[in-house]
Amino acid sequence: MTFDSTCAYEGLAFGKPTVIIDPSGRKNYQELIDRGDMWYSADSQEFKKAAELALRDGEPSRLRKLGAGFFASSEATERSIAAVCDIVKSLQP
Repeated sequence: MTFDSTCAYEGLAFGKPTVIIDPSGRKNYQELIDRGDMWYSADSQEFKKAAELALRDGEPSRLRKLGAGFFASSEATERSIAAVCDIVKSLQP
């Protein structure tokens, strides 16, 4: 559950269903909500239904596949860190 945070993407990457509970979050995640990859709740009464749908339909392996596209692989991250370190070393007198 989140208002409008990037933790919604992290939830996907970990295969966890996410219910958005804020209108701004709904706007930002509307495409994922429309596809049934995230769920939206405007109030506490809707939250129960949204949470039940999320738990029923939020297949972890499907969500993880969706979330994989939001983060770089560990290899890409390591290459980026090495490149930044090389730049910093080249700037040192």
